[in-house]
Amino acid sequence: MKNNFFLIIFCFLSLCIQAQNTADETAARFLRESNSLYAVITILVTIFAGIILFLILQDKKISKLEKQLKAKYQ
Repeated sequence: MKNNFFLIIFCFLSLCIQAQNTADETAARFLRESNSLYAVITILVTIFAGIILFLILQDKKISKLEKQLKAKYQ
């Protein structure tokens, strides 16, 4: 029973992977043809950099608050 379950799951996953490759290739081809691939990459890099910057600033604020609390309660 367990082997049949895994066989069905692996077959389903292989079908999903094949379907995604076709969609990904179509989307990539469309972006290349319309010359908007670089715009999408630029937006993604900007969002990623913003998230990293936000996390760094939050870490600095948390560190500052931890130091203040440590000094206050010692």
